[in-house]
Amino acid sequence: MATKSDIFYFNGFVEQAEFSVMIVERLRYIFNNYETINIRTLMDEVHLLEHTADLKHHQIMNQLIKEFIPPIEREDIACLTQRLDDLTDYLEDIPIMLYTYHVKSISLPMMQFLEIIDQSVVKVKKLMEAFINYRKDTNIHSYIVDINRLEENGDILFHDFLFQLFGEEHGAAFLIGQKSIFSKFEQILDTAEDIANDVANIIMKNS
Repeated sequence: MATKSDIFYFNGFVEQAEFSVMIVERLRYIFNNYETINIRTLMDEVHLLEHTADLKHHQIMNQLIKEFIPPIEREDIACLTQRLDDLTDYLEDIPIMLYTYHVKSISLPMMQFLEIIDQSVVKVKKLMEAFINYRKDTNIHSYIVDINRLEENGDILFHDFLFQLFGEEHGAAFLIGQKSIFSKFEQILDTAEDIANDVANIIMKNS
């Protein structure tokens, strides 16, 4: 039976994942209304979500420092909460980069990548919700497989985009900005995959 302390960690992972979902929802709004919004104001909104997610990460780490016997290995908790924190950090980077690189409009490949990111982040949240019952929940494996599949789809889109981008005539500033933004998209999916693989490894060690 899970103790109150055990539940604290697993619920904390869910809360961290929920912040990523909320940030993606704001990114959807930004992308869909890009030409009529104040990107600088929305950057502040996204930063507030990321900052609150940081506080949850610190709560988990502070509890872990005091914990006598955590529900899973101490190093695994520290690694997983850090990965989830990284996910919110990298999502926050997107509007910052749109602003920094003076992006004038949202392209179809950007919209396609955000759709993959949205699906992946939602799966991460579902995975965290199932994680507390990892010995019984039969959906965990499918969530892990789905997150890995979405990362592979992102890789294909990333390389296809770069192939097209560098086959066209663009200025250096545009090329740098676009490559940096799409590399960040890929990093987000890589991080979601790392979270899924970490969970898979934790389950293996505790089964």
